[in-house]
Amino acid sequence: MTLRQFLAYFKKEHRLEITMLSQGVSMLYSFFMPAAKLRERHDQPMTEIVARVSKKKLGRHVRALVFELCCNDDTDNDVEVPYVRYTIR
Repeated sequence: MTLRQFLAYFKKEHRLEITMLSQGVSMLYSFFMPAAKLRERHDQPMTEIVARVSKKKLGRHVRALVFELCCNDDTDNDVEVPYVRYTIR
């Protein structure tokens, strides 16, 4: 799944707009990132973004990633959501 698909999934299925997305200490996406960086990341797979931003290759033993999200609902209010377990293998 690409970042664009991940963002669209939350918009369609949960009616939530992701404003920030991180994995561990790595900020993968935020609405205030420079436009060039956003364009670059939108069509990259989530695993590739994590590896590039964290500067660590994902080992073959890694089966899932845990993402932390900040989201807004349809009325632009902040919504607390639990961690997201993203299965990759």
